[in-house]
Amino acid sequence: MFLLYLHNENIFLPFLKQKYVSRIIWSEAGELEVMEALQDGCDSEVLDVLSDQDQLDEALGALCNEGKIVWSLTDRNNVRIEADVQRRELARLTEEQSSYWKGQALLFVSRLVQSGEYLPKRYI
Repeated sequence: MFLLYLHNENIFLPFLKQKYVSRIIWSEAGELEVMEALQDGCDSEVLDVLSDQDQLDEALGALCNEGKIVWSLTDRNNVRIEADVQRRELARLTEEQSSYWKGQALLFVSRLVQSGEYLPKRYI
């Protein structure tokens, strides 16, 4: 579901294939500490899928077969969610679900940007 809140033209697959990174934060005691994705509030089911290449490939294949995502014709590293599919799927969510998945999308992107990995120049 959090894919619905990412850029609606192309989703760069290496973003999805990268495991969530740990973040270094300041503790209340003023010390540096590692915060894992689950501690940070990332959805455990999303973490499971993104952490297992076979599960991720299976999920992407299922979404493609259902017509919810399509592969980019110009770059196999990109998929996109058609605008009508995105509108329909978003309309099915309750306000609470929508708020939750928006937050998950933000957590996902913030961890990617912080790591700096897999960020092509066009995204920086």
